Amino acid sequence: LARAGLKTTQYSLLSHVVRLAPVRPGVLARAMDLQPSTLTRNLRPLLASGVIERAAAGDKRRHELVATLAGRALFKRALPLWAEAEQEVRTAMGTKLTADLHGALDRSLEKLAAL
Repeated sequence: LARAGLKTTQYSLLSHVVRLAPVRPGVLARAMDLQPSTLTRNLRPLLASGVIERAAAGDKRRHELVATLAGRALFKRALPLWAEAEQEVRTAMGTKLTADLHGALDRSLEKLAAL
């Protein structure tokens, strides 16, 4: 993802905005299982670079997030890089261990959500 100029967290955030847009910040935070303050911090560089923007949503106090044309183009460039990285992990770890890891992470997040 570095070749596209993105960190993993930025790619994840951009991909969610592309998929869900227009999306309110609170809805995005819940979809990504992030605290609102973490979402705000992670959004800053993407807003500053112009790949995501705030759009008015009804009144001036509310806004939604959308990917700009540049943001959608960046996502298109980064998508094959993400797939390449995922394949490298699967190759290094093997299919079963990769699936086991994903399952363990999912179960861990479910248990931690109760806290």
